[in-house]
Amino acid sequence: HIGRYRIALANQTPLLSKKTQHLYLIGLRVFLTYFAKKDIVSVHPEKVELRKYRVEQHVRFLDSRQVQKLLKMPDTSTTIGLRDRALLEVLFSTGVRVSEVAALNRGNIKLPASQELEVSIAGKGGVVRPVYFSLSSLEAIKALVATRMICNGRFAQLHLVEEIEHDRLANEIKTIILES
Repeated sequence: HIGRYRIALANQTPLLSKKTQHLYLIGLRVFLTYFAKKDIVSVHPEKVELRKYRVEQHVRFLDSRQVQKLLKMPDTSTTIGLRDRALLEVLFSTGVRVSEVAALNRGNIKLPASQELEVSIAGKGGVVRPVYFSLSSLEAIKALVATRMICNGRFAQLHLVEEIEHDRLANEIKTIILES
């Protein structure tokens, strides 16, 4: 029965992608697992064999001209522009994930007098790794922080990303890259 279901998925009109077919089979396994937990007689979930499935990803890289154009796009005469510039500088100089940049705050970054900064970032799975900031990213962060002084002389939270969902931020960055 499962073999016929697999063939039916492959012959579906319009054609289903391999990824979609794989997801249908995963759904079937979950459904059969539910039956097994409820003691409903059915095919054992392990009878639905999932083939090795790998999504081919095509990575497109920006050349240095595109990166420079992208970094110059934010209007640095505004606080939002300073934030966007600092965000892009950090992303390009460190290679951190958008969610990792979004989690940075003023307490994570002790701006040095020198031209070097190393910050420990907790990435996926809580794995902590050192990240090194470039001079241009430090300058962009300093410019942003300078606009966020509060009356007692202490800096407010850095929050390169303020109340923006990570997915929305990622989409905004993709849009900026596509426009460059």
